[in-house]
Formats: sequence, structure tokens, C-alpha cells
Amino acid sequence: MNKQIMARAIVVAVIVGSILNLINQWDIVNGASPKWGALLFTYCVPFLVSYFSGAMANGNKSASNSNDELIEQLNQEVLNLESTLEPLAPLPSSTKQSLLSIKSLLKTNA
Repeated sequence: MNKQIMARAIVVAVIVGSILNLINQWDIVNGASPKWGALLFTYCVPFLVSYFSGAMANGNKSASNSNDELIEQLNQEVLNLESTLEPLAPLPSSTKQSLLSIKSLLKTNA
């Protein structure tokens, strides 16, 4: 669990949950007894929404970094493949063209 995301989710839950409880259970102000299940659940919903959206956003950042690393790694592997195959036998023009296409695709995605 990410402590920053957890702390932010708790703050959001306290603020948003309190506002929602004030709106949904206004009768408590006039002396009615609180509905404890609804009161607690009203804090849980904003907590869960905030926590999971923060975790997903954090996950997307690392996924983006992973994509950049993956493209770089693929680019290196294509270069390694080409340099490994060339001394063994002359590459056919179609293979050279395919490797060139792959390299250009990797460069545009980098």
C-alpha cells in the first residue's frame, strides 16, 4: 500500500464523507437517531474511490515508464539480432527491409 495515496484517501473520505453525511442525515441535527451503517458506509465510498483512483493513476505512471524501457530494450534487441546474423550469412533484402521497418517503428514510438 502506498502511504501517500492512503493518507490522501483518508483526507478525502473525512471531508467528502462529512459533507455527504450532513446532506443525507440532516435529521440527526433535528434530534433523530443516526443510521450507523449508512453513516459509516458514506465514509467508505469516497475513501475507496479516492484510493483506487490514486492507485490506478500511480500504476499508469509506472506503466508508461515500463513502455519506454520496453521500447528501448526492443530497439537494442533488433540491433543485436542484426549484428549477430550479418556475419553468419548475408541477410536477404527482405529481412533487411523488415529489420529497417522495425527500427523505424521503434524510433517513432520512442
